[in-house]
Amino acid sequence: MNMALQTREETFTKSVALSSLNITGDLTLRKQKAWHILLYCVREQFFLKTKFDPSNAHEISKEDVQRGPLEFQIKDDLIMEAMGYLKGNGFYSYSTIVKIYRSLAKEVVGVDAFGFAAAVGDDLGGFSSFIGECTHENGYFRFWIPPMTVYFIVNPSISFKSPVNWNALTNKYSPLIYDICLYFYEHGTSHELDGARYTDYISIDDFRRVTGTEN
Repeated sequence: MNMALQTREETFTKSVALSSLNITGDLTLRKQKAWHILLYCVREQFFLKTKFDPSNAHEISKEDVQRGPLEFQIKDDLIMEAMGYLKGNGFYSYSTIVKIYRSLAKEVVGVDAFGFAAAVGDDLGGFSSFIGECTHENGYFRFWIPPMTVYFIVNPSISFKSPVNWNALTNKYSPLIYDICLYFYEHGTSHELDGARYTDYISIDDFRRVTGTEN
């Protein structure tokens, strides 16, 4: 089953519980893009392989996920396009992408950095990892995703519409800030002033913690 990469204007349902990625190592833009596109691809492929679709996603139970696919094969060129790489145009290395996903599998990964999902009871404390092993063979990247990760991807308690294509973002802080702004905007917790909308106040300490900055 093949999927097509949507345009930048199109969106998918992104779980707040799995947004605002932070890790113990260097949180590069490439790692954030790799995580983001994996969430999109797993969600799309789960619906292709099961009786469920986005209209009844709220009915998916943890038992349904256990019975569904936990190994996902994603076309390698789809991942490369989503990462912003085109054949014959500069960097194009499947092995480098595998290394990025393996790094995310081995590092201590944190999500929901501002606690939006945790505030309503989506406890992620039981996770041991968010991504299993990643391999590349026969034109596909193959991932094993732990069942609870799949569950939060396909049946999020709180979500927002996130752009599928992140290639317009050019530095590692943009996705973190953009996720936060989208959440506030779509859930009506932002404030209007002179026709513009603003998030609630975010403490400097929280902002530094989420973005991994000191100054």
